[in-house]
Amino acid sequence: MSDNILEVHDLRKTYHKKGGGDFEAVRGISFDVPCGEVFGFLGPNGAGKSTTISMLTTQLEATGGQILLDGRSVTDDPVGARAEIGVVAQHNNLDCGLTARENLIFHARYFGMSRRDANAKADEHLGKFGLADRQNDYVRSYSGGMAQHLKIARAMMHTPKILFLDEPTTGLDPNYREILWREMLNLNREAGTTIFLTTHYMEEPERLARHMVIVNHGQIVAKGTSPELKALVPTSTIVTMRLSRQDEEIVRTQEATARERRVTRQAFLAMVQRDLLIQARDIWEFVFRVAMLPFILILTYGFVLPTLGVLPESFPSQMFAGMVGMSMLITGIHGTAVPLTMDFNNLHEIEDRLLAPVSSTVVALAKMLVGIIESFVGGLIVLPISLLFMGSRINVTMGLGDVPALIGILVLISLASATLGLLVGTIIRPTQIVAMFPGFLMPVVFLGAIFFS
Repeated sequence: MSDNILEVHDLRKTYHKKGGGDFEAVRGISFDVPCGEVFGFLGPNGAGKSTTISMLTTQLEATGGQILLDGRSVTDDPVGARAEIGVVAQHNNLDCGLTARENLIFHARYFGMSRRDANAKADEHLGKFGLADRQNDYVRSYSGGMAQHLKIARAMMHTPKILFLDEPTTGLDPNYREILWREMLNLNREAGTTIFLTTHYMEEPERLARHMVIVNHGQIVAKGTSPELKALVPTSTIVTMRLSRQDEEIVRTQEATARERRVTRQAFLAMVQRDLLIQARDIWEFVFRVAMLPFILILTYGFVLPTLGVLPESFPSQMFAGMVGMSMLITGIHGTAVPLTMDFNNLHEIEDRLLAPVSSTVVALAKMLVGIIESFVGGLIVLPISLLFMGSRINVTMGLGDVPALIGILVLISLASATLGLLVGTIIRPTQIVAMFPGFLMPVVFLGAIFFS
């Protein structure tokens, strides 16, 4: 068994420029991180530190090289790797729609923890990081130092073997930096957590880290202990050997597969619950968004104009099904696309899900299910409004035996709208959201009866 928790061999990342040519952000770096240590990863801005961390934590695919986490390839098993790591990003990627306590609990459930264990862990870390008094406050009200505390607490909720801290003290005042240094050392000493610290402050790894690497322009320019680097003594080569029995590997694989399935179920349900919780807190905004446009169209084209004789009495029957279907389509697209776009580009809440030990497909399916539920509920809201204002003019005959078919049609419309919303949400940028309405949604509004009648 190796003494290293992390081994990196000839790691590379190359970006292809639009105008032609390549840019090598990381140029074949190799290093080892011993178990239970604080490891320093230093370099100036633009040296490739964050790019390297993104590859080590499965957020970015490497162009070449090998990453071994506890002896297993990160590339071959990214889901298994994410179960063993904690990540504290340089930017604030906390879920601003949740309280501090909810941020911790949902993160833990993304990693397969039960609700009881998640609550117990949340109590422990909220107390340890001095956030117990503010645990029920929304994190949007937190200062930079408090947010950083919460990010570290969140990353530790699932007890990772290695914690990645990407420039955690950048922008903090000296007092908060001192507090974070002390907490990092406590985590390392008490829990035995390996800490991978990136920074451009030389005093931090000199004080905290036993081994360190210095990178510049995507290459390692020096590595070793602090005294070795000061004395400019090159490090020696470490040769390791691993012996394993095939039957032990089979058992470990079976256990990992069973655990992965359980974690996937727990994480999927937690992601859906989180999104529904956010909607429940803004329930009247949701009802207004779903019902306002159909209400105006129904009142105008289904009641006022037919009453005045401007439109024929049969027109409400023609627009009834289209109005319900159009409302569901818009609700499903809006409910999936807009939150995804905001998460990816502004809020960064989705980063915590993508770091959970589940495939990205599970994350996408959770978003789709919430979109399907929103779309279905939207149809249920618009349906009574339509019947209230156009009931006497609607010539619709439906028996009890038609109800399953109706429900099936509503589910299919919900599924189609959520799927389209998922596609749109991963493509458009926040600045392009406004263009969705004249370019796509408005045609749906005015052609809704044709589409669905």
